[in-house]
Amino acid sequence: MKILSTEQLARTIQDMQRYGGRFCFILGAGASVESGIPTGGQLENRWMACLMGEQPDLDRSKPYKKPEDLNRIVQQLNEAKLLKHDFAEIRREWEAHKAEPNWTLPSQYYFDLFKIRFFHNQRLGYYYLEQVMENVEPSFGYHPLALMLAGGHNLAITTNFDSLLEKALYLYTDRDPLVINHEDQASYIVKQQPQRPIIAKVHRGLFYDPFNSPEDTNQLNEKWKDVLKSAFDRYSLIVIGYGGGDHSLMDFLRQPDTRMPRGLYWCYWEREDLPKNPIRQMVEDKGGCFVSIAGFDALMLAIGNALYPDKILAHKTAEHLQARTDLRIQQYEETLKNAKETAHTQSGAENADFQAQLQALDQREQKGEAKRESQGQLTPWDHIRRGSRYHDAGAYTEAVAEYTQAIALDPKNAAAYNNRGIAYVDWGKYAEAVADFTQAIALDPKNAAAYNNRGAAYDDLGKYAEAIADYDQAIALDPKYAVAYNNRGYAYANLGKYAEAIADYDQAIALDPKYAGAYNNRGIAYRNLGKYAEAIADYTQAIALDSQYAKAYNNRGYAYDDLGKYAEAIADYTQAIALDPKYAVAYNNRGYAYANLGKYAEAIADYDQAIALDPKDAVTYNNRGVAHNYLKQYPAAVEDFTKAIELAPTTAAYYINRAEAYRALGQEDNAEADEERAKELGGQNSSALG
Repeated sequence: MKILSTEQLARTIQDMQRYGGRFCFILGAGASVESGIPTGGQLENRWMACLMGEQPDLDRSKPYKKPEDLNRIVQQLNEAKLLKHDFAEIRREWEAHKAEPNWTLPSQYYFDLFKIRFFHNQRLGYYYLEQVMENVEPSFGYHPLALMLAGGHNLAITTNFDSLLEKALYLYTDRDPLVINHEDQASYIVKQQPQRPIIAKVHRGLFYDPFNSPEDTNQLNEKWKDVLKSAFDRYSLIVIGYGGGDHSLMDFLRQPDTRMPRGLYWCYWEREDLPKNPIRQMVEDKGGCFVSIAGFDALMLAIGNALYPDKILAHKTAEHLQARTDLRIQQYEETLKNAKETAHTQSGAENADFQAQLQALDQREQKGEAKRESQGQLTPWDHIRRGSRYHDAGAYTEAVAEYTQAIALDPKNAAAYNNRGIAYVDWGKYAEAVADFTQAIALDPKNAAAYNNRGAAYDDLGKYAEAIADYDQAIALDPKYAVAYNNRGYAYANLGKYAEAIADYDQAIALDPKYAGAYNNRGIAYRNLGKYAEAIADYTQAIALDSQYAKAYNNRGYAYDDLGKYAEAIADYTQAIALDPKYAVAYNNRGYAYANLGKYAEAIADYDQAIALDPKDAVTYNNRGVAHNYLKQYPAAVEDFTKAIELAPTTAAYYINRAEAYRALGQEDNAEADEERAKELGGQNSSALG
C-alpha cells in the first residue's frame, strides 16, 4: 500500500505538469468544511438536538417540546418503510456520545434523520440546505484549486451541492466555468471538450432538485458513466474530502471496468486512520496511492506553493481582488453615468419619469455620503462620485480635490486617476491630465478608456503623433471602441491627413450609427477637402441624431458660408446661438455672414456679443475692425485692429487692415509702418476677414 505525504503529492503534480499531465479532482463534503459548510455528521447532530428538544436549529426552528410529536413522525415513517435504521438505535448513539468533543453521528443515519427532521415537507429540507450554503465564501484552499482548474487541470467532479468552486473561479481567475448541474447536461463534457474549467455535480446542483435520499444516491445515473470513464482516461484523479458514503459514485469507482490508467490519489485526514473497505480495497485494486493531509486548505497550500508561489501571496491576492472590485464599481458608475446622459438628451413623459428616478437615486446616494462623512467613513468611491458631480457642474477645482482625496485613500485606484485626468482636461491643464492618465494606465494596462483619454489630452497639447499612438492602443484593446476611432480621426485631421481621418470616422459610424459627433467631425474633414455637399449631408445627419447639437448647426453654417449661401448660414448660426447663448464662435460667424451680405451694423452687433463672451479672440476684433472700415468708422477700426494685434502680434493681416484704416485717417506714417511690419511677417497688401 502506497502512502504519500502532502508535499510528495504536490511534487508529483509539479513534475507531471512539466510533461503535459493533467489532474482531475473528485471533491466530497470534506472539501467544504473549512469554508464553513457543515458536514453531514454535523447536520445530523443539529437535527438530533432539535428533535430531542435540546436547542433550536440553524433555520431558527424551535426544538421539539412534545416527545409524542416525534414518536408519531417516526411511527408513520416506519409504517411506510421509509426508515433504514431503528430510531431507538440512533437515539442511543446520540445519548452515548453527544458530549464528546468533535464527535458526530455516523453518516449512515443522515438520510433517516433528514426524513424525520423535514417530515412535514421535504421541500423545506432543500430550503434548509440552501440557507446552510448561502453567502458562504470559499476558504483559502479554493484559490490554488481555482488556478489549477483555470490552468489546464480543468475538471472537478463533486458530490456537493454548494457553489464554492464557481465562486472561487470568479474571484481568482478570468475564466467562467461550465457547470454541469444535471445529468442531462453531462454529454457536453465530451461533445464540446471545452478548455474552460468544468464542474461536474453528479448529485446535481443545489437548485436542480439535488439527490438527498438513499433512493436517489443508490446508483450513478447512466448518463454520467461513459462521460466519466472517458475523463478518467485523460486525467489523473485526486480525491479530497469524499468518504464514499453514497452508493452512486463509490460503486461506479469500484467497478472493474472503471479504469484509472493515469493514477489515483485518495486523500485522507492524518488525524484519522486510513480509510477502511471498500475504499482501501478499491484504491489497491486500481493501483492508487493514499495521501495523508492535514486538511483541504493545507493540501492546497502545498500545491499552491509548488505551482503558483507568487499568485497565492496575500498582498497579490488582495491587489487582484481590489482591482476586480474597482473595475466592477467603475463599470457600474460608467453605466449609471451613461444612463443619466441618455436621460438628459432625450425627451418624453417616460424619460421624464426616468430622470426623476435617477434624481431620487442621487439624493439617496448623497444622503448616505453625508452620514458616512459625519462618521468619518467616506470611501474612495464616495469621493469619486462627489468629484463627478462637481465635474458635471463645471467646478473643476472641487472635482480635482475630491479625486485627490480618493487617491489618498486608495493610491491604486485607476478610476480616480482617470477621472481626475478628465477634470484636468476640461480645466485646460493638459500636462497634469497626461500624468494622471499615465498613472491610470500603469495601474490598469488593459484600460482602453485611459489610453483614449490620454490621446485626447495629447491632442489638446498639439502632440498629434502621441495622440494617435494612444488611440491605436485603445483600439487594439477594444476593436469596437467607436470613440477612439472618432478621436484618432480628429488627430489625423489636425495633421491635415483628411483621407485617414475620414476612414476613421467611417469606422466610428459603422460601429455606432447614431454617433452624431462622428458625423459632425467627418463633415469638417469633407469641408476641408472642399466637398461641401458631403459636409452638409454629414452635419444634417448629426443634427437629425441630436437636435440640440449647436456645433453641428455652426459647422453647417460654415459650409453654407463657403458656398456663398449666407442666408442659410445665418439661419444655422442663429439656431446654434439659440441652443447655446454663450457660443462666442457662432456670434462671430453670424457677424461674418452678415458682413458678406453688406449688413455691417448687424455684423458689428454680433461681433460685440462674441467679444463680450470671449474678450481674448483676436479674430473677432479683426472682423469687427473690417466692418468698421466698411462703415468708414476708422477710429473704431484702428482700435479693434490694435486689440487684435495685441492678442496675436505675428498675424500680418491685422497690420494690413490697420494700415488701411490709418491711411483713411490720413496717418500715412502709421500706415507705412504697419505695411512694413506686415511684409516682415510675410503678409500681402490686402484686407482680410478672420
